[in-house]
Amino acid sequence: MRFDPEDYAFVAHYDASRLTGQAKAMGKQGLMRLITLGVSAVFIFFIARSGNALHPKLWQPATVWLAITIGVVFVATLVVLLVARSSTGKDDPTRQVVLLVCMIVATATLLWPVWLFTRLIGGYADTVNLFLSALNMKPDQPGLDAAHSFHTQVVVAHVVLLVAMAVVAVGLLLGIVLPPVWLGKPRALGWAARREVNLAVMAPPALLIVCGAAILLFSKVLVAQTNKQLNPPGHPAGTYLPGLPVFDDWLVWLLLAGMTLVIIMMWMSGVVKLICANLLLQRVPAGNALRVDALGVVADELTGPHRIAWHDHPIITGRQHQDLPGSELVVQRPGRDPWTMPFLYFDVLPGTIDSAIRAATQDARTLDLTPLDRAF
Repeated sequence: MRFDPEDYAFVAHYDASRLTGQAKAMGKQGLMRLITLGVSAVFIFFIARSGNALHPKLWQPATVWLAITIGVVFVATLVVLLVARSSTGKDDPTRQVVLLVCMIVATATLLWPVWLFTRLIGGYADTVNLFLSALNMKPDQPGLDAAHSFHTQVVVAHVVLLVAMAVVAVGLLLGIVLPPVWLGKPRALGWAARREVNLAVMAPPALLIVCGAAILLFSKVLVAQTNKQLNPPGHPAGTYLPGLPVFDDWLVWLLLAGMTLVIIMMWMSGVVKLICANLLLQRVPAGNALRVDALGVVADELTGPHRIAWHDHPIITGRQHQDLPGSELVVQRPGRDPWTMPFLYFDVLPGTIDSAIRAATQDARTLDLTPLDRAF
């Protein structure tokens, strides 16, 4: 069996031009986000300056490492973006996989300040426990329940951070392992692998944002509330929770781990999607993809064209996907796995395929595109 475009049949060919355009647009979008980062850096500078927080020499070691690792991630992401943008449309999957690994390694460095903060919280829990032991010896000390509750919250925060770091580390390893597995399957689009890589890259900065929020919560809310209950009105003041030096850097953590990382997360996610788009470009086959005629549909298989006759009642529909290469054409065949191919891989639009099916079957069959109209 062969494709014959000269017998009044409709033939759709593979074409990578639209996907190439999407990938190039993503590369430009990544460079445009540098402007957003620059504007946010100016705002952060003025806010930190007005809050008298621009004292790197006085920052705690965890805060210093936070600033250093964010700088490292920024530089690494910029380099990867430039390399990925320059390699769009070129056949070099090894380079793209290396770029993905570089992104995962870069984002993994953000776990270092998280680990430092986790150690500080663990040590602080022990300090608060010693404080409670001394407090229990005081007769009629108010606020004991609040102090014990505070200690429980510190311990829970320490355990949650340890568990979260372990989960994120496993996700980073999966992000490195899954792309080669995906690329080892011919024509596979790697939906799960690409989603895992994107989540793995965003997880460390997200965890760092949680640490910034925890510092703000403990330093400005929980410690103050507990001290207030330990020293109620009419009671001699003088009993206060021990402090944690990193709590004094709460504004720096809020700015760096909050405002900056939110923007960097969006930027890194866009770079990862650009790399995956470059990999998808290398998955686009060549030649004829789909043929529609009066006898049925001929789909391009790995082993060659396969005909599905109209009397076999094939179901032809669309399947929605948000990420590139987007929604897919699905031809469900009796006794065989469905044939799927992204619409972006074709040189025609979905409406053109629908018109061809209607013409070949005299409106007896259509391409069901209603799944593409769903919001979720």
